Amino acid sequence: MTTNLNLIWSISDVFNGLMAIPNLIGLLFLSGVVVAETKRFELERKKEGQSSAA
Repeated sequence: MTTNLNLIWSISDVFNGLMAIPNLIGLLFLSGVVVAETKRFELERKKEGQSSAA
């Protein structure tokens, strides 16, 4: 009984680990978007800071 239960837990651990793969692929594909949006945000923030200082 314990062997079967250990096997089930091991299989569930493997499948939980495998679920990370699509998430990592998505992070790789979206990293460029995140960098571009961050740069755009920083530019907007600098513009707002310059206009309020003048």
